[in-house]
Amino acid sequence: MMQEKLWGLHLDHILVSIDRIMAYQLRGDLDSDSLVFDGTLRNLHTLSESTKHIPEYIKDQYPQINWKAIIGFRNFIVHDYLGDNINISQLKRVIKERLPELQKVINHIVKNHPPI
Repeated sequence: MMQEKLWGLHLDHILVSIDRIMAYQLRGDLDSDSLVFDGTLRNLHTLSESTKHIPEYIKDQYPQINWKAIIGFRNFIVHDYLGDNINISQLKRVIKERLPELQKVINHIVKNHPPI
């Protein structure tokens, strides 16, 4: 039961992180505002880390999400802690095109696979 509860909390972390990332994008541009850039990366890190805690049997039900890429991105941003090697245009594309889809899937998981 404890394991089930823990991964449910990680779903909440993912949704909060997505909301924060989207809010940051409304406040400024990743290219020119270091606070927006830093806040966005921090929340992408949290989101990616939390994704690791979703059980595989759940992730297997949502093959449209590239779970391994999300986890791999976490490793990339953690080891590139200054953000020197981050491609801003790619990052913007991920935020615009991938985060809404991930948010939809996580909301579906919360609704249809309640962990608690």
